[in-house]
Amino acid sequence: MKILLLTLLFSTVALAEGGKNQNFAENKAKALKNIDARISALTQLKSCIGSASERADLKECRQKHKSNMEPLRSEWKEKRAKRKAQRKARKEQKDQD
Repeated sequence: MKILLLTLLFSTVALAEGGKNQNFAENKAKALKNIDARISALTQLKSCIGSASERADLKECRQKHKSNMEPLRSEWKEKRAKRKAQRKARKEQKDQD
């Protein structure tokens, strides 16, 4: 009986680990994509600031960077709100059970 119980326990743990690895790979890919987007935007900002010769040019560089980052920030904000809603729903469901 103990052997059967241990076998069932370890098999469910092994199956759960498989799903976590897949989620890890997806999360890692998303994180790397976001980092690459930030690096690209910052590289553009750096080159713009490097070529600026006046204060007005710096201001223009910052405004351009802000407008380039705005879609990314709004996308990240939407994803964050979605994750927050999912966590809240899971918590409410857990509280009901």
